[in-house]
Parts: sequence; structure tokens; C-alpha cells
Amino acid sequence: MKDDRLSRIFSTLPEDLGEIDDKIHEYHTMAELCFGDEGVLKEYEEREKQIERLQEEVKEEEGSVDRDKQSIDGLKQSWLEPLRKLVDEKVSAKFGEFFRQMNCAGEVRLKENENFGKYGVEILVKFRSSEELQALSAHRQSGGERSVSTMLYLMALQEITKCPFRAVDEINQGMDPANERRIFDLIVQTASQPNTSQYFLLTPKLLQNLNYSPAVRVHIVANGQEMVKYSEWNMDSFLI
Repeated sequence: MKDDRLSRIFSTLPEDLGEIDDKIHEYHTMAELCFGDEGVLKEYEEREKQIERLQEEVKEEEGSVDRDKQSIDGLKQSWLEPLRKLVDEKVSAKFGEFFRQMNCAGEVRLKENENFGKYGVEILVKFRSSEELQALSAHRQSGGERSVSTMLYLMALQEITKCPFRAVDEINQGMDPANERRIFDLIVQTASQPNTSQYFLLTPKLLQNLNYSPAVRVHIVANGQEMVKYSEWNMDSFLI
């Protein structure tokens, strides 16, 4: 069997010695083209090993990234869930309650983002029944409506921000009389609660016949040649 196979192979070769030498040269050339220079082959093997090492390093780095991501997600949830609860159940609930007392609607939402630096709070309000809740901005609401919203938001924060006093400067400017009266009533109601912060409301004017509580003190700053003497000042007649 082996002799027959060799016979078949030799039968395909040329009989002339010169032609056989040409075939040998041809096969040598083909072998060199297939395998190339030994230096190139060695460089290829080294690059292949380098690629394998880099692939292993990539796998290790990917594992490290996954572990770090899980750690970050865990830390994020540890403060994000309490923050959501604080905004939804306390700030937004109180803000909405104040707005309902004024026959309006309001809501506070936490704005989340993949970039922690872009986290924020969005205030949504509705002053007319025909409208939907809209984000508070200088382009949608009037100056008086923004003043009302700002004041109610500050009051909604009172339960979670402890401070000895709060000063509000001319918050009633731009409000219509009805909203100004409602805001003043809410401020008096809130500031008169026990263990709450002291309020300083600074304003050049107040509406007549406002509701005051025993906890309210009115201080009038006056100056000039026509100023009434302190001994002649009648606070009761002024308030009435």
C-alpha cells in the first residue's frame, strides 16, 4: 500500500532533472512565503502572548470596575432613599398642604441625575383650576405667584431645618391682597406654634385688619421731624 502511494506521488513529478530542481525551488519559495522570516514569527508569538496578558488584565479591571460600581450603588441607595422619603413625605406633603389651604395645588419633587452635581429640587405649582401643575419659573408665573410659592416652600422646610430665627424681607411685595392675607395668616399660624423658629417679617406696609396672635409683636421703625413721640404712641388704635 505504501509503495503504491509513493508511486502515485512520483508519477506526478517531472522526469527531467532540471524540472525537478525547479519544482524544489518553487516549493522552497512557497515555504518561505508561508512561514516567513524567523524574526517575524518570533515577534508574532511575542505579540500573541502580550495580547493574552492584556486580555487577562482587562478581565481583572472589568471585575474591579463592577465591584466599584456595586459599592457606589450601595452608597448611593443609603442616602438616596432617605432623601426621596424626606422630599416626598415631609417637604412636598407640607408644601401641598399649604397650597390646599389657599385653594391651589403645589408639589415638590427631587430631580435625579447620573451626575450628582445636577441633583436638585423642582417646585411645581398650580394657581388656577384650569391649569396643570407647572414648574416654578420666571417665565410661567407672575412675581406675586412666585413670592407666594417661595414663602410656602420656606415654611414647608421649617420642620426639617432647625434654626433660631428666620428673616423674610418684603415677601408680600407683588402679591394681590387676597394672597397676601392668606400668606400672613399662614406665617402667623406657623410662627405661633411651640418650639418653632422666630420669624422676622420686614415690610414697608401691611394690610388692615390682619389676624394676629398673642405671639406676634409689631415693631414700627419711624424717623423724621413729624414723628409722633414714643410717649404719645397708641399701638391699640394703630392695630385696630
